[in-house]
Amino acid sequence: MTFNGFGGHPVKGRLTIPARTTTPLPVVVQFIGYGGGRGLPHMHLLWPAAGRAHFVMDTRGQGARMAGGDTPDPVGSAPSYPGFMTRGIESPHDYYYRRVFTDAVRAVEAARSRPAAPTASPMAIAVHRTRATQVHETLSYFDGVHFAARAKAPALFSTALEDQVAPPSTVFAAFNAWSHPDKQINVYGFNAHEGGGPHQEAAALRRLTAGPAGRGRVC
Repeated sequence: MTFNGFGGHPVKGRLTIPARTTTPLPVVVQFIGYGGGRGLPHMHLLWPAAGRAHFVMDTRGQGARMAGGDTPDPVGSAPSYPGFMTRGIESPHDYYYRRVFTDAVRAVEAARSRPAAPTASPMAIAVHRTRATQVHETLSYFDGVHFAARAKAPALFSTALEDQVAPPSTVFAAFNAWSHPDKQINVYGFNAHEGGGPHQEAAALRRLTAGPAGRGRVC
């Protein structure tokens, strides 16, 4: 599928549904982690095997680490530290993640339209020391904790205490701010950025197949 993301830019995605499906299904929308793309079809069979439709979107400009990600980011930016976290970071209007987060919202809307129916590194600002205040002001618009405070659905979180990429403190901050009372967090004490891996996937399957009371977002 191709849908219009931020600014009307075309964003690629892949919709997979169980074979011989003839009626509308619940849809799981997946937002790939940093550096990833939508990959190849056989990489996303978990949810269709469980009887759900699955829609995975490309993260614009990323995907080099995973086959199949080919959505470019047509918006340029001022010089930035290698990677994506600092592109356009001097302004909330130009910041890269403004475009990515909007793409994610549009992915949910695109999935709903189908019949079958996601903190900057210290190194990133070390070379621009005098702009720290400006950078932090921009990041304040995009910190996930602020979006969590507007939640209207149940949620399942996970965090790993050895994670040096997404520190547990950031996940707990979002979990504590999540405004819907039906929320749960699984803590993996000895794991790093891989988190719970297949164990967390199994937990998500149990929650999303538990009937109306178990439906919600998986974070």
